[in-house]
Amino acid sequence: MQKGILSIVVAAIVAAVCIVGRPAEAQVMPPVLLKLEQAGKNLKSLQAGITQQKQDRVLGVKENSTGSLLYKAGAAGTERVLLTYTSPIPETVSVIGEKVSIYQPKLNQLFVTSRKAGVSKNRSLGFLGLAYADAAQQLRDRYTITLLGDDMVNGQMATQIQLDPKDTSDGIQGIILWIDHKTWLPVKYFVTEKSSKTTITLTALQPNVTLGEEKFVISVPKDVKVVNG
Repeated sequence: MQKGILSIVVAAIVAAVCIVGRPAEAQVMPPVLLKLEQAGKNLKSLQAGITQQKQDRVLGVKENSTGSLLYKAGAAGTERVLLTYTSPIPETVSVIGEKVSIYQPKLNQLFVTSRKAGVSKNRSLGFLGLAYADAAQQLRDRYTITLLGDDMVNGQMATQIQLDPKDTSDGIQGIILWIDHKTWLPVKYFVTEKSSKTTITLTALQPNVTLGEEKFVISVPKDVKVVNG
């Protein structure tokens, strides 16, 4: 399902901006990582378009999705995320603090869960089981970081950063992030799993725009079927 991509999107945008080494560590950080860390600290909100291509590594079948992403920072456990897919199958995922809501209009169904409950039932929602600050801390421990050089994304120069997991038991074999030289935020990433390869590109990034709380609430019909899990 499309909702599976949420964990990686949020990780790329929110946690990845803090993946550099611990402040207490005595080390010289490359400039791109220093700028990445600072951009993460300054990020209060984000609005962007999103395109996703997922390819089955066995069958070679590709699935393309498009939509939009909203993010609003907050204290650990109070962040807001709204991921809206418009094609090929409409679906909206809302994260308000610990509450996760997934609305599928074609089924007229609203699935309501929590970050912690989601992680116990669906590995693809694993990132939601953590506060973002805690997740960033774990990323530092879990990945080896390598700078790959510069590339163009959306007509803008970006630096590629490779994340090699120290433990691949969760299914993620590798991640490559493209860090935009204008915003110093991730604008593209490539994720390799055992059974699939996923490429996500963010477009028309607007950091620190004004986003009201109502933007993250899903509007559903009165007769929607609510499933709690």
